[in-house]
Amino acid sequence: MNSDVSQETEKKPHPMKKLFWFCARILLAAGIILILIHGNSERIFDNLKHFDYRWLIPAFACYYVHFIVGAWRWYKLTSVLDIDLSLRDAIFLSMKAFFFSLVIPGGAIGGDVAKIGFLSAHVKKGSKIEGAFTIIMDRTVGMVSMFSFTIVVTLLSIPLLLHVDAENLYHLAGLDNCPELINTFRYCMIAGILLFCASGLGACFVMFMHAKLQKISIVDRLWKWTDARTHGSVSRMATAIDLYRDKPALLLQQVIVGVIFINLNLTLIVYFLIRGLGSTVQAAPLFASVSLGNLAGLIPLTPGGIGFRDYTIMKLLETGGMDLGMAKSVALMFTALIVLANISGGIFFIFDGRKKSK
Repeated sequence: MNSDVSQETEKKPHPMKKLFWFCARILLAAGIILILIHGNSERIFDNLKHFDYRWLIPAFACYYVHFIVGAWRWYKLTSVLDIDLSLRDAIFLSMKAFFFSLVIPGGAIGGDVAKIGFLSAHVKKGSKIEGAFTIIMDRTVGMVSMFSFTIVVTLLSIPLLLHVDAENLYHLAGLDNCPELINTFRYCMIAGILLFCASGLGACFVMFMHAKLQKISIVDRLWKWTDARTHGSVSRMATAIDLYRDKPALLLQQVIVGVIFINLNLTLIVYFLIRGLGSTVQAAPLFASVSLGNLAGLIPLTPGGIGFRDYTIMKLLETGGMDLGMAKSVALMFTALIVLANISGGIFFIFDGRKKSK
């Protein structure tokens, strides 16, 4: 008995270790932000001082539309598995998840971990596996929207991406004063982005091919072993996958909704911020900066992808012809808007009148 307790204790991460990594992620994000501000602080603060804050109204409105549409998408997906979840509950739980996405590794994906915990207190007993799977399916549909959108934007932005002058990255790669290698490096970065997105799409579609994969002997044995260990959870998720596979029109609809009301919506928000600063930008750098910036935001090394997203947006806007100080101001304001909007999700802890359970 004591040995079992000691083994269980050893498996649990030490609180100080968790605190260390939490602080390290915050410091990394802060370090990147400070690097962006360095040398342009006066210009950035001057831009913020003269910003037309009326443009924040449509910017925040669009971001909250992105919140609500995401919750609605999840609500529609839960109906396939007959999960007892109202649209109101979907919105409340999603807002709470956005709040936690700031502190849980993986940004929005990390917030889904919190959403699974919240959902377990809302669904009836015996439906928790299916309930958790709806969140996985919602994230899968979101990823298909994001990766598809990013592939199209990247292909259309190749001329822009071939002119990106990221001195710090080239220095880290040891490419100083090597124009031919730098050009090759740019092509490799473009290929890497496309390969990453294509791999992500492939991973999303592979889950619907579980029946074919089970015909492989080693996969079938592993499947049965895992299913036995999880008391049939794998089989239940496979059944859920089949139900979604039989609803291709619904899945395609939600992918299109994601492209329009989430990916294009975020681009519109950055456009409003640019207008508020009294600047303009061409379509290619605008779409590329937001799309690739959100892709960089998936890097789970900082809270909500802060820092990596900012640098990507700033660099692509600058490459597109925007003044460096202005580009940095846009990137930082976009991050500030995301943080403030996500923090507002904490309000839904107060107004959720449903009985809470452990």
